[in-house]
Amino acid sequence: MAIERINPDSIASPVEGLYAQVVVASGTRRVHIAGQVAIDRDGNLVGPGDYKSQATQAWANVKAAIHAVGGTGHDITNYTIAVVNHEPHLVEVIYGAGMQVFGDEFPRAAAILVGVQCLGYPEWLIEIEADGVLD
Repeated sequence: MAIERINPDSIASPVEGLYAQVVVASGTRRVHIAGQVAIDRDGNLVGPGDYKSQATQAWANVKAAIHAVGGTGHDITNYTIAVVNHEPHLVEVIYGAGMQVFGDEFPRAAAILVGVQCLGYPEWLIEIEADGVLD
């Protein structure tokens, strides 16, 4: 399997190198990870009202999901981050949490971060959905 990350000269470089402009994947298994929020394995909300704690748990859930199917963060081809009442300073908080959780296997995937009014429940602040490709 090969995942190629491309940043064409005809498009601006990814902001702070946090993602790739284009991802081309060839593999035999497509992985779709449902939106992950700050719920731990016991069903408890982590970090009520705290973006960093919630981002850390949501990323940890994404990592656990991709590992559960034999993949790593490098196998993630794209993801969407939804943030309640997003403000620009939260970019560093959210991506910093992801880099802490994933370390060297942080997914430099095609990505989007969107501000939203609310998520499924009012106490949820961040949700991360991801897709990947495995052999």
